[in-house]
Amino acid sequence: MDTLRRDLVRQRARALRDRVQWLLHGAMAARLDGHPADLVAPLTFLDTYVWLCHEVPEQLRYEVLAVSKNPAFAPLVELLATATERAPFTRGLVEAGFAAATVARLGGDRAAAVREICEAWERWGDLPERRPIARRAVAAAERAMYDALLGPADQERLALIDHLPDPGGPPPRFTKLGVIPVMRCPAGCRHCLFLYRPRVERRRAPAELLAMLSRLTDRLLYTGGDLTGHLDDFTEAVATTPAITTFAILLNGTFAATAAGAEAWFDGLDAALDRRAATSLAPAEVVLEISFDEHHQELRVGADGGVHERIPVANIANLIEAAVRHPRLGLVLLHKQNRRNFSRALFESGVVARLARELHRRGQRLELLSARPGLRPRRDPCDPTRVAPVITEAQFCLSGHRDVPIGLTSSLVDGYGQAALLDASEWLNDRANLEPFLAGAAPGDGFDGDLMFWYDGRVTSFSAVHLAFGNLDDDPIDRILSRHRRDPLLAALRRPTLRLLHLYGEVRNDLEALTRRATSLPHLLHTLTRDAEVRLHLTRRLAACDPTVTVVRESPSAIQMGSRSRSEAV
Repeated sequence: MDTLRRDLVRQRARALRDRVQWLLHGAMAARLDGHPADLVAPLTFLDTYVWLCHEVPEQLRYEVLAVSKNPAFAPLVELLATATERAPFTRGLVEAGFAAATVARLGGDRAAAVREICEAWERWGDLPERRPIARRAVAAAERAMYDALLGPADQERLALIDHLPDPGGPPPRFTKLGVIPVMRCPAGCRHCLFLYRPRVERRRAPAELLAMLSRLTDRLLYTGGDLTGHLDDFTEAVATTPAITTFAILLNGTFAATAAGAEAWFDGLDAALDRRAATSLAPAEVVLEISFDEHHQELRVGADGGVHERIPVANIANLIEAAVRHPRLGLVLLHKQNRRNFSRALFESGVVARLARELHRRGQRLELLSARPGLRPRRDPCDPTRVAPVITEAQFCLSGHRDVPIGLTSSLVDGYGQAALLDASEWLNDRANLEPFLAGAAPGDGFDGDLMFWYDGRVTSFSAVHLAFGNLDDDPIDRILSRHRRDPLLAALRRPTLRLLHLYGEVRNDLEALTRRATSLPHLLHTLTRDAEVRLHLTRRLAACDPTVTVVRESPSAIQMGSRSRSEAV
């Protein structure tokens, strides 16, 4: 068996174990919602069978099922590996005694137990055939959201803001500003917020936009979709923008498919820093943020049965090897949290272990310099009683290059977009910190107050692209900045209280469902404001009831270059 196939077996075995634990520790009972508890075990086993058929090639099922070491489950393992359809599997499950409690409840009628389990599965099961339908629904909702952006409801909201008192004060200085050249991305990662991606037309020269942004900040982040086609824009910005002293760009690593390609871009950035120095511009820090996790580097089975990576780990190895030859450029790997983050398993298995192996194959050794947990504990999705710190930051280096550290920042996925379709066992959330807020505790962390500038002229919130302040084609920058200062909704989102939820409930009846599904406070706030009509209502009510909420001053952002926690990422 080749290396990637062994990796696939290990990954699927771990995913299987986590999924079964998640279902047995409350997820399946929640689906049944008060129906007989004896259905939990047989439905979990049926779920496992369906998951195996969808996720694991038939020839690898025995290897994946070796995760079960209990001889009492040997008949179940045989059924899982060999059953050809759901109905025969369910009959075998009942005959082997794995639904004994259900059979007993039905007076010993095994046929009735088979029927009830199959009917329950059709009603509550996680059917793979339903997932494409769910994905299309998510994409349609996202498209509707973008179609309404800066439409009639948003224009009415902005007109209302324009008539509110302006607190005035000196021109704002933002902690950072974002630049979105494009939203398109062909990677199709399963966790990504953006299932539907709007077209972004270049309506102004990048130099014109940079000159404007230079008056507002000294830190820029290029983000959006796959920026491979816009690398030259970033390089030119580094070389020529005088007032910006920190440049960061978020990439997925596809441009580094060869060592020569990675080296060429690092060479170009080093040359840009030289050009900058030659024209007496201030020194600048350049940070390359590369997405690197179990989703971007996901192992997939092709139509031919071969195993491949969505974005190869070899690309990341190319970037690390190039980075040590260019110490003026910072490299940070942006990772998404999962159960491995609770321990050193984060470094000893999964995508980090695959990266270390690839570098070892090249004669390099990846060393862990440091690792530290975040301030907020996370709840283990597979054991709800376990709430513990998780690793959020680490530093690596290649042996012999301790002076060139490689950063790793691990943040939440959150339930944005199609990430809501992931199994909860695959990722971590921040419910443990959201729940005290919902119970009326002190206000939690809200939206980032900084702004995103799109190449097509739109200006939106850094935390939510659906919260817009205008379009530079129609609105002068001073008007947009004035709206940013006056907007009562932005102020409420930055310092959220339960009042915002109550105002939402005045016009929508799904607040309870939204709070139940929310994975963090920022995610809840993001969800509450996706609808343009709701944004208009909230702005009206906040402006009428609490005019002082519009007086907001800039404060340092919790999101820093090289240590970013946004889910809106490549």
